[in-house]
Amino acid sequence: MNSVQNILDVRSQVYGINHKREDASNYFVMSITWARLIDARSKAVIAEARCIPTKTPPTQPLDRLVANNAEGIKAGLAAYVEPCIEQLAAKMKL
Repeated sequence: MNSVQNILDVRSQVYGINHKREDASNYFVMSITWARLIDARSKAVIAEARCIPTKTPPTQPLDRLVANNAEGIKAGLAAYVEPCIEQLAAKMKL
C-alpha cells in the first residue's frame, strides 16, 4: 500500500472584483492564490509561494461580469488558473 508523501495545500488568499483607479466604470476579476507543499509525515513545510497576477485582465462593465449566472466572473477566475499553476511551480521549484 502506498502512503501519501506530500500534501499540496492551495488556497485563495484574495479574490474579488476591482476597477482601475482611472476607470471606475469598468471592472476586472482579481485573484491571489497561496500554496504550501507539506511533508505528510513530519508536517514540515517543504515549499510555499503566492501567485500574484502579473497583468490585469481585460475590463468590462459590471453588468456584463454578472450576466448569465456571472459568466464573466467565472471566465475571469478561470483565466488565472494556468498562469498561476506555472508561477507557483516555478516559485516552489516543482
